[in-house]
Amino acid sequence: MIVLVLNYNDFETTEKFIRPLEDYKTVEHIVVVDNHSSDDSFIRLKALESEKIEVILSEKNLGYGGGNNLGIRYICQKYAPKRILLCNPDVIIEESVI
Repeated sequence: MIVLVLNYNDFETTEKFIRPLEDYKTVEHIVVVDNHSSDDSFIRLKALESEKIEVILSEKNLGYGGGNNLGIRYICQKYAPKRILLCNPDVIIEESVI
């Protein structure tokens, strides 16, 4: 399972969302799309990158649907996954739900 999360000017919430997912065995990768934040979110998120976490930057703010579509296209091209879990960063997901 690959998790996709969209960020816009809210590093703290996005970080709080992805940190627990790093340890979930059911999550292969976490892709964060920074939707052209006007603060330092992208730089701070890039510092979290690992083998499991990947952060990409949208060249402009594409809105909710456009930002998620950018992430979905990226994930499909890079990983060809069977499943993508699209999440807002302000939710809590237990591994048993996945």
